Amino acid sequence: SQPVGRRVDQAEGSDSRRVVEHRAVSSVQSPSASANIVETYLKLGLATPDARCWQAPGFRACVGDFEHPICNFAIDLKLGRDSVANLRDLALSSPSFCVYHISGDLPAEIPDLLESVGFRLSHILTIMVTNPATEGTPLSMALAKAVVDRRRVADFMSEQFFPGQNKLFKSRVAETTTRADSLELLFARSEGRISAASMVSDAAGMYGIYNVCVEKSLRGQGRGSAVMKELLERASLSGKPAVLQCSPMLAPWYRRLGFQQAGSVSIYSLFRGRR
Repeated sequence: SQPVGRRVDQAEGSDSRRVVEHRAVSSVQSPSASANIVETYLKLGLATPDARCWQAPGFRACVGDFEHPICNFAIDLKLGRDSVANLRDLALSSPSFCVYHISGDLPAEIPDLLESVGFRLSHILTIMVTNPATEGTPLSMALAKAVVDRRRVADFMSEQFFPGQNKLFKSRVAETTTRADSLELLFARSEGRISAASMVSDAAGMYGIYNVCVEKSLRGQGRGSAVMKELLERASLSGKPAVLQCSPMLAPWYRRLGFQQAGSVSIYSLFRGRR
């Protein structure tokens, strides 16, 4: 899972069988949901040291020295034959470069265009939205404000998402997350240590929920459900619909929390065997 992807253990949904009734989702929210994802990815890209983001003909791009899609990607696509060739050239310069094809991108033939120059579909994330109703859920998570607190939460997230990666890799992901100061980092504590966290992106009129994670030893106890219920309460209090992206297998769990599917993110990478 990517840092901006979802990370809730599937067992977390086992204690939440009641379907939560939320207000109807407007079709207008689909482009707003996509826009929230675009802005969130770009904020993380811009926060990565030595990375640069720019508007190119047909797409917005980010390229950095850190070999990770957090700063090597193209997004917000309006592709043609020339721009897709430029995408291929960018991808040739970075093994970690990804193209994010989000619902609403143009033209409809984007998959064919990407495949024609050697890109292959890697995986798909489901975009889900909801209009949460205020239910009086206690707000127990804290907002990390100081840089040192943001770094502690970012380190925790990096460890949950990339436990098998080396220390330098996890540190660089955490540094980017810390530096993206327009993205809120919320966290919960248990027995004096961080036990759960989430990143929130307030953009495009949507309350974006990203990187929800629970400490490994505490999963399967309903903590993920508790975190999501609080985040939905916060979204309701903000007056904005909530959006998240998740793996398709987790979509039924989120539907029980009131979410509806609003699109998808198709992630492409360059097939290196192509000549």
